Amino acid sequence: MLLAAPAFSEGEPQALLGAGGSFVLGTPIFDFFAEVPTGDFTAFRFTLGTWFAFGGNMAFSLDGSFMIRLGEETFQPYFGFGAGGLAVVAGGLGGVAQINLSVNGLVGTYFAMSDTAGFFAQIRLLGLVNLTNMQINALLMPGFGLYVMF
Repeated sequence: MLLAAPAFSEGEPQALLGAGGSFVLGTPIFDFFAEVPTGDFTAFRFTLGTWFAFGGNMAFSLDGSFMIRLGEETFQPYFGFGAGGLAVVAGGLGGVAQINLSVNGLVGTYFAMSDTAGFFAQIRLLGLVNLTNMQINALLMPGFGLYVMF
């Protein structure tokens, strides 16, 4: 009961758990995040992503982002920036891993469906630096998903 109590308190920033999907270069990405408020309009988001690509390749990403949430009630735009890492595994889990550093920027909005849940839509710009050859790539990733407040 104590865990659910913050969802019913008026005016207090609330933590979010979310799951969603996005696409980059025709590849689906599944993201899971936890967003913890750090102030009235700021939060910190931790994201874990799983990428599935052609040829049995997989990638796993982990990053942290500083978020600024605007607005109130049912429509809440947000934007943020952060950093993390991405490991690409060729040929499945037994393959060779390639490690990348990442920086990200994201813009999106939350749409509340009730007092405790809703959906989100966002666009994420992900910059990758391959640590093997120092190659730099940028990816634009539109996505959407569901969240719950606690």
